[in-house]
Amino acid sequence: MELEKMTVKEFIENNNGNALLEQYAPVLLKYPLKLFYKKSVGEAFERIVNKGVLTDADAKAALANIKAAL
Repeated sequence: MELEKMTVKEFIENNNGNALLEQYAPVLLKYPLKLFYKKSVGEAFERIVNKGVLTDADAKAALANIKAAL
């Protein structure tokens, strides 16, 4: 399944998402990711960028690195 279309719950629970986030976007682990469990990873990263937690460039880099690691 494509990363952006995968739900956050699937990413975290089935694809070792916490370890990947710790490596590529550790700032996100400060926030309760369970709030995003029903959202797709693409939607979650879009909201994170809109709220200013990550810059657009950092979010794209993190997504690219996570895709490569999957």
